[in-house]
Amino acid sequence: MSYTRLKSGIEKRAQTDLQIATELTDIVEFLITNGHTDSNTTIKTPDIKNQCPEASYHRIERLHNEMGMVQKYKQGPSTYLIHGQKGVVNGQGVSQMVNQELRKVAQHAQQDPAVRAVVANARNVSPGQALQGLTNGNFGNRRERLERIVTAIENSNVTKGPYVKIVFRTPANHYCASPLAVQLYR
Repeated sequence: MSYTRLKSGIEKRAQTDLQIATELTDIVEFLITNGHTDSNTTIKTPDIKNQCPEASYHRIERLHNEMGMVQKYKQGPSTYLIHGQKGVVNGQGVSQMVNQELRKVAQHAQQDPAVRAVVANARNVSPGQALQGLTNGNFGNRRERLERIVTAIENSNVTKGPYVKIVFRTPANHYCASPLAVQLYR
């Protein structure tokens, strides 16, 4: 096993002066020694960051993009729509779900003037206009409006109602050591 050869390979492939060669080498060594060496044995971004103290998203991406020491695999769609209670809801009438959640916000705000004030503040309008046009606009605008309003309510001192956000999430990338890294290490 040649940690020194691996570190030298990383240093040679760096496009800038490399002051973190040891940390980058530790990340690649972690992948190799833990069996993450091909597409069948990948590890997700949060897991590598939790298990390898030197790992950060930026460092892993640098090892992938600049030095070719790490391979990256994307799993599933590029984004997921996640409903706060139902989980992943891609393609399941999400436009109607957003409107339903906005109507729940409106109903709560009609019953509680403090909630109406928070909604108005989140929308940058007067409390009298807080509920006007809540469900107007395209899907992206309505979903973003819902997220902004629910976040404002959650961060305030008012009582939260039975509504939830519908948010976009990107899946975690999966990584493994590249064949080049494995070859240098062995």
